[in-house]
Amino acid sequence: MSERYILTHDHFTQSFKKLKVSKFTVVRKTALAEELIREHHIDDKWRPDLINAAQNFLRNMNDKQQSNTVLIELVNSEEELEQEDLSDETDYRKSLLEVSKRQQYRRTAEIIQYLEIKAEVNKVSVNELLGVVLQQVNYHKDRQVSRLAHSLVDDDVRSPIKSFTHQQVSYLQQNLALFSSLNNSIILKLFINYPSLYQGKLMTKCKSLLAAIGIAILGYFLHNALKQTLVVPSTTSSNNLTVNITLLSTNDLHSSFSGLGLRSYPDLVRGGYSKLVSLINSIRSEKNKNDEIVLTLDAGDWYSGSLFDNLGAELRTSSVPQMQFFHSAGYDAIILGNHDFDRYESALFSMLDKAAKLDLNINVIVSNLLPLPSNSKFQQFYDPNSSVKFIPHLIKESRNGKVGVLGYMTPDALFVSNDYRDDMQFVGYSPKESIQYNKLLELAAKQSRMLKEQLKCDLVVVVIHGGHKDKEDVGFLNLPNVDVVLGGHTHETYLLASEDSSLSSQCGYGGIQLTALSVGLDLNKKVHFRGVSKDYEQHINKKYPQCIEINSEFESDKDFEEKVQHWKKEINELLAVDMEEVVFKGNLTSFLELSMTHEEMAVSFAHMLVREFNKWEAESKGKVDPVIATIWNREFFEIDELTHSLSDVTITYDDAYNLIFFPALKDQYTVYMKKEELYYILQGAYVLSKLVSPLLFIDAGGIVYTESHYFGLPIVTDLETVDGLTYSEWPQTIRLLANSISAPYLWKIEEFSKGLLSNFPKDKAGRPIKLKDALEINSPKELGLFLNFLRSLNNI
Repeated sequence: MSERYILTHDHFTQSFKKLKVSKFTVVRKTALAEELIREHHIDDKWRPDLINAAQNFLRNMNDKQQSNTVLIELVNSEEELEQEDLSDETDYRKSLLEVSKRQQYRRTAEIIQYLEIKAEVNKVSVNELLGVVLQQVNYHKDRQVSRLAHSLVDDDVRSPIKSFTHQQVSYLQQNLALFSSLNNSIILKLFINYPSLYQGKLMTKCKSLLAAIGIAILGYFLHNALKQTLVVPSTTSSNNLTVNITLLSTNDLHSSFSGLGLRSYPDLVRGGYSKLVSLINSIRSEKNKNDEIVLTLDAGDWYSGSLFDNLGAELRTSSVPQMQFFHSAGYDAIILGNHDFDRYESALFSMLDKAAKLDLNINVIVSNLLPLPSNSKFQQFYDPNSSVKFIPHLIKESRNGKVGVLGYMTPDALFVSNDYRDDMQFVGYSPKESIQYNKLLELAAKQSRMLKEQLKCDLVVVVIHGGHKDKEDVGFLNLPNVDVVLGGHTHETYLLASEDSSLSSQCGYGGIQLTALSVGLDLNKKVHFRGVSKDYEQHINKKYPQCIEINSEFESDKDFEEKVQHWKKEINELLAVDMEEVVFKGNLTSFLELSMTHEEMAVSFAHMLVREFNKWEAESKGKVDPVIATIWNREFFEIDELTHSLSDVTITYDDAYNLIFFPALKDQYTVYMKKEELYYILQGAYVLSKLVSPLLFIDAGGIVYTESHYFGLPIVTDLETVDGLTYSEWPQTIRLLANSISAPYLWKIEEFSKGLLSNFPKDKAGRPIKLKDALEINSPKELGLFLNFLRSLNNI
């Protein structure tokens, strides 16, 4: 092929600039930009960043119209390109367009014939190789086939196909066949746009992608297997019901004692434990007058999220605010969530042990807890004389009926807390066998049948820390003896009914809503939703009427509020801080805006962490390799704290802590890895978050990228740093930042991929590194980095 066909970086840039400022329509610009990439052979040195630039330009432009005439006019001004050469290429383009109008077998034959004329691939015939792709790709995507043709026949060193052997082609063919149901034009797109995925050792480079897609397929089938039609239930009068029950529940409280909202604007704060204590006790008192069964329950993650966490696990004080709240509000039982293990089993034991010493009445339902080791400290909570008890189920009855309650940590919560648990292992997940969802459902089926048939319960309630309304909730609702599922973990709000009238509910998080699910049983033992007391009609969630929304209009329990104020003084003394100290006052809109989505705020925050960490390290250590990115998660950022305009806002020390939520004081880790390994992590997490669990997403800081869907398959593209450094310009080995919540997962790559991949983290010399050795001992915590940032903007 003529050297004049190889556009240099300057030539391409000039042509692209002309295109961008031209007066052509967006449709025509889109077509021409694609032509520039697709039809011209670009010097290998510049190809990756040119593709990235063009893809950025083309983002959100979907029209595929072609215009050869204008393209010729555009590039004809380049002196190095001669009209006769361009016309040859134009003839070929026209030929392909003509071919695309023919039948499929004719199109395939034409392209194969073209390839055979143009080139021979090392040890692999063009027919053999093209057959692998064409048998999987959607034949109607002519542009993709055309681009593949160009890639295959390239005469210069960048041709990725030249190193393919017969064995590799066979491997490609076999693995593509596995995903035929997913429309594999996306596989082709990856192969063309991302040479690093297939250059050299294909069998090594593609492992993570194939593993991620394989896991996604399993998740897809799991999702569909559990799917059931759920509807919002209608309200039924209690006049025709024989047993009336009110279920009061909270979930994912995360130690939000003072509510959610900036402390300087109390009228905008929602929730608050003092208000919850008052409201719960008031509703219970009202319902008890009619001898109605009232159960008050919590669905886990009652710990980890505010400065109050520092008291419960601290041995220097007898205070244990979380347990004292449950006692004051008269909870019948609680269950455990993954974040209740955030400071390991030792902290959980300290809280329960202190509660027992204070003689607080706390029932912890652990229906799927496996037998504890004989020497476990937790054995004491099976003592019937202890005020804090581990129980397999709860029974509550009145003269009008009997209710049984079961409580489970489900596989997702068990998986993410696995590294923080030792003695306490549960049916549903094990490090060796991984997810055991069916085993958990079998256990729940057996236990719920026992409650109904042997203990003669009229109603069986299952409290779970799992709560995917179209997955885990449905699995439990499908069990014949389960009537109500109270969920947590996902921070969602919903009220749904299955075909057999079983109910599933969750009311947000942070105590800003209280579930007040009043139900009744008719003569056929069918469950009916009775609505919420008229006293609270003006405060119920309009879409989900079992949720009472708690705002500043609710009264606080004075005794409990005194305790909260006492605990704040203890925190100040213990940590040598002032929770009410104003750490920022001014305009914060250059960083965050209320119009941003939760994801956008989290990403902006993660970008800040990367900048501040690099800034701190440069100032304290001198010249070091900067961190390219951080692995973060939007659930780390408390968006509901932001209720006041950020153009003129006051933020206290307590606010700053609460905005970061549970990772505020977590340790920081840095590791090295190959840049493609970071891509594998982002791609794998994106696939898993869309097709397996919505909690498995990543909001990375320091870098930006596009998350797209191609024919139903989630794909990550267009990676670059926030400073505009494109993926091709990154060094081959990059440095990554992660907190102690995210970091352990980097050492689980081998487990996740079932041995297809080894764990990515390395030290600077490229040697495998252990988690403990990656700890940045002297680094500020995320709260410290955030405070440094706020002070740099401060108007105080």
